[in-house]
Amino acid sequence: MINEDELKSFFTKNRSEIPDNGFSKRVQQYLPPRKSVLPQIVMLICIATGLSLTLSITGVSAILVQLLSLVDSVALMQIPSLSSVMTYLGILATLSFIGFAAIETT
Repeated sequence: MINEDELKSFFTKNRSEIPDNGFSKRVQQYLPPRKSVLPQIVMLICIATGLSLTLSITGVSAILVQLLSLVDSVALMQIPSLSSVMTYLGILATLSFIGFAAIETT
């Protein structure tokens, strides 16, 4: 059986570079520019609608209870509940989607 060091040395010895000669930059010049920001605007509208529906159905207090439970568990060095972690990850994902859509529209 071949170990990792032998594999690294084999691939280092037999490395072959293909010259680019500016090919990548020429291809990028011929790519069409983005003409519309409509997909990002639709994404922002859908995220805002989903967020407002979630807050109106569950209420802000239920989400705050889960987040405070997560903070308390971490502060006491305990394993947090799954619902607290999922709430935190959901908020984190939502904020990252909003940030991505906002950056892409500018």
